[in-house]
This record gives sequence, structure tokens and C-alpha cells, in this order.
Amino acid sequence: MTDRTKPSPSAGRARSPRRLRLGQLRFRPLSGFGRLGLAIIAVLTFSAVLVVGVLPTTALWDRRGALEVEEARLAGLGAKNDTLEDQIELLQSAEHIELRARAEFGYVWPGQEAYPILPAPAVLVLPPAWPFTHFDRTVEVVTPD
Repeated sequence: MTDRTKPSPSAGRARSPRRLRLGQLRFRPLSGFGRLGLAIIAVLTFSAVLVVGVLPTTALWDRRGALEVEEARLAGLGAKNDTLEDQIELLQSAEHIELRARAEFGYVWPGQEAYPILPAPAVLVLPPAWPFTHFDRTVEVVTPD
């Protein structure tokens, strides 16, 4: 019997693909549909990068500007809050309550007398009769600051 008449062990099986090494790879030129498919994939990839990367970044920059404005506003409110807390402490002290009661409402301790003093007028106009006829101008009263 010759080798040709003897059935080979792989006669009924399909041939396994041959393994190629890196240097042995061959590329076929792209057909018309392959180029179109490659262009569609490139456009879709660019759109995905734009939607995922660029648009959220611009929104983030816009929000960062708004955040800086709100932080400045918060700092101003914090300073105002500190001022109001100092004023609350001052208004709760007995000395300040007494001082404001005397100044604004004329309160006095028992046995004391209060004499209100009216402020002087800002401009004093003299009548046109004697002895004021010797003055050529209106006399202004100087008030202490």
C-alpha cells in the first residue's frame, strides 16, 4: 500500500487556520464599503469624544465662574454675620443698654434730673432792625463736630 491510498488522519476534519507571526501579517486594501465604514466609525468616535469630553468641560468652566461669585458672596455674608454677632454681644451688655436708654429715651436713675439741650440752629438770620443793622451779612453759628 502506498501513501496515497492510505487515508490521512485529518481527512474528515476541517483544516485549522495557520498561525501567523507579527511580521507575516498582510493587509488587504479596503474596499469601497470598508472605507465608508471606517469614515463612519471615525465620525462616531469623534462625536463620542465631543459629547463625553468637551461639552461637560465647558459646563464645568461655567459652573466654576458661578462658584467663584457665590464664594465671594458667602465671604461677604460671613463678614456681615461677624459684625452682627459683635453687635448682639454689645447690645446684651448692661453698660450699653444703660447708655442707649439715657441717650435715646432720656432715662435717669432715681434721684437724678434730666435736662434736654436742644441743638443750635445751623444758620442764624438776624432781623433788619437796630442794633443788627451794623451787620452786613448773616451770622453763621459754628457747631462743634
